[in-house]
Amino acid sequence: MVHSLPTFRPTEDTPLLRRDITRQDNRPLIFDAMTRLSDLNVDAIQEQDILPVDLSTADTAVDLSFHLVVLLHLRRQKLHAKPTKHNVYLDWTQRKAQNKDASVLEERICQMWARYLDEYHLVHELNTIIWTPFPVDEQKKVELRVIDFLKDGEAPSDIISHPLIVSIFSNAWRNGNATSSLRPEWVQKYDGNCTPRAVHFVELLSMFLYLALLAHYILQPPKRPHINLHTLEEIGFRESLLVLYALSFLLRPLSVFSAGPLLVLLAFVTCLPYAPYPGDSAFTCLLWALPLHIFQIHLPYTPSVLFLFSPERILPFVIFLFRLLLDLTPAFAFFIPGFTLCSFLLSYSLGDTPLLIFTGIRNLSDFQSNPNAAPMETRTTLFIILLVILLFFSISVFLLATSPIHGEKTSGWDRYSLSIGQSGRQTFFCAVDAYSALYMFPAPFNVLSFFAIRIPLFMAQLFSLDIYNIRRGEIFLWRATVGPVMLFMNIVARSAMSFRRR
Repeated sequence: MVHSLPTFRPTEDTPLLRRDITRQDNRPLIFDAMTRLSDLNVDAIQEQDILPVDLSTADTAVDLSFHLVVLLHLRRQKLHAKPTKHNVYLDWTQRKAQNKDASVLEERICQMWARYLDEYHLVHELNTIIWTPFPVDEQKKVELRVIDFLKDGEAPSDIISHPLIVSIFSNAWRNGNATSSLRPEWVQKYDGNCTPRAVHFVELLSMFLYLALLAHYILQPPKRPHINLHTLEEIGFRESLLVLYALSFLLRPLSVFSAGPLLVLLAFVTCLPYAPYPGDSAFTCLLWALPLHIFQIHLPYTPSVLFLFSPERILPFVIFLFRLLLDLTPAFAFFIPGFTLCSFLLSYSLGDTPLLIFTGIRNLSDFQSNPNAAPMETRTTLFIILLVILLFFSISVFLLATSPIHGEKTSGWDRYSLSIGQSGRQTFFCAVDAYSALYMFPAPFNVLSFFAIRIPLFMAQLFSLDIYNIRRGEIFLWRATVGPVMLFMNIVARSAMSFRRR
């Protein structure tokens, strides 16, 4: 575990909240720096033009972080600037000049980073460079960090693929992105249990529980009464948990992963106060949601089973997969979770043991008359999922046999190609950043945070009220709810590692 070093011994007057240079209100503004550079040629830019001495933060790591953010932001503007001329030749010359300026800035960024690495630096100093946010303007509603350019592919390729950059993110994934802090040491150790890898595991475990509830519901749905329709089964404990988990995953940042929970939530909301029954359109939504979730946990979007493996091995493979090039051993590891799950669910829906799919179905009429068998819609959906997985696995093996052989690379990330390695690193950077918040509420704890913190915070900001006490309450709520879970997981992980070393 990597712990940050306190700058001084805490006393009774030490504030409970984290207040360091990366969070103070006197951080330099990106807009001011861009204004100073607007009249300068990129070849003539000096470090004092980006951050004058009187605006320096007296922290080398923070100053370098600001220099990098400004130069990366300027480089992005050069690369994405739209032509302003209405002449083809003038547009071409303007684009050529902008690309040249971007190349000069790229070289300047790489030189600045290499010069900083000539001296020894602590882990928290390197983390400060990557994660320090700087406001764009005086309103301070938008902030930029070095990691924002790394994960979006807006940084030079030499920086993204730099071994130390990858090591910083790997260390942050395991141990957290510790920076200098004034918190007492025991508080830092307690909060330090909330590493990105631990938070992701909690959220992935919640996803598996959610999938188990969803699979149980479509396998054993409520029985529709045939005599008295007024005795329809209302939403019970199982259905309430399913809705709670779906809501918790919808409260995460919107992504391709949001489609499945949205279908589940709509299925139950449209049937209130009753539960969806087989044959209803709402039950069809649940059948669509299950295969979506099964495939999504294999995609490079958090939470995903991919991040349980080594990122250097599995992420380039996934990028390689989507570019129609595969490796046989990762392919088997990639498809076996979904294949095993669907095989078991299909066998159970047919009313026999999981070995049934390997021995064959001899008498389908016996299962049609089984009162405990799953609905026909469920059987059909599971069978289609299984066929699709087998199809993709067969295609992957075929593509492996016909794919070109790449030469040896210096890094495992680039075993397939340099571009795939870059995309794999960016995917890993995004995953680390998604779970790197100091006090993060993973699903389903984010439902509690939504009603206890986010709604009051929104109302306070709406009426221009002080939000300090709300932020302080958020920390106490995290330490009382999520903190014990992270502490327990850390103890279990350490015990497992100790047992493995014996």
